[in-house]
Amino acid sequence: WREMKNPVQIRIYKFFALLRMKKIARFWSIMVGFDAPLQLPQNLILPHPYAVVINSHAVIGRDCVIYQSVTIGSDRAGNVPTIGDRVIIYSGSVIVGKVVIGDDSIIGANSFVNSDVPKNSIAQGNPARVISKM
Repeated sequence: WREMKNPVQIRIYKFFALLRMKKIARFWSIMVGFDAPLQLPQNLILPHPYAVVINSHAVIGRDCVIYQSVTIGSDRAGNVPTIGDRVIIYSGSVIVGKVVIGDDSIIGANSFVNSDVPKNSIAQGNPARVISKM
């Protein structure tokens, strides 16, 4: 929050967010031009950091690789994904909702992930399914 310039705008955002008025808080942040800060993990690699969208409440593990045009977002209820350590997410993938991607997994290109992926797995498709274990 320290990077944002106007403390009044931040206080208004926090007021709505603390009252769990997520839609109003989100609308306010869009209108004044800022969003909640995202806590990025150590050693996150974005080889082509174009069109990557990550929900500010999503949990991403250490040493992950996220390619271009990836969306990590919430579902309608506001649930966000949890991505484990050393996960590779290839371009065009969408991960939404209360999904857990296990450690050392791979999400194939253009996959839509809306269910859990166990650790040491390769998931691909729309909707994504586990196609191989490592």
